[in-house]
Amino acid sequence: MIVSKKKHVWIYGDVFVDYLVRDYLNTTFNTFLGVTTVNVAAGVSRLGAPSAFITVIGDDATSQFVWNELRQESIDLSFAKPKTVPGSGTILNSMRTWYPKWFEMKFLTGD
Repeated sequence: MIVSKKKHVWIYGDVFVDYLVRDYLNTTFNTFLGVTTVNVAAGVSRLGAPSAFITVIGDDATSQFVWNELRQESIDLSFAKPKTVPGSGTILNSMRTWYPKWFEMKFLTGD
């Protein structure tokens, strides 16, 4: 178990990347971090309180963008875990592991 004596506002969640098109041909994009949990962590940090983000992030180029952006916001990533997934070009959805098995099926089918 990892123990931290630092005081933080702890945020747990996913990280998503938004790609916004720059031209009408959809060939170039601007990249931005998205999702509420990242906004909360960055907002807390910008207000001067230390924030720490607990998540799982991949190790591909997009994930490196995420690591860099979160560090630029002075978010403590000591408890963010890098994860290698063969053939994965996406950031891992860290919260998927705690959903009950029935949740996804009901969500997708509307039952």
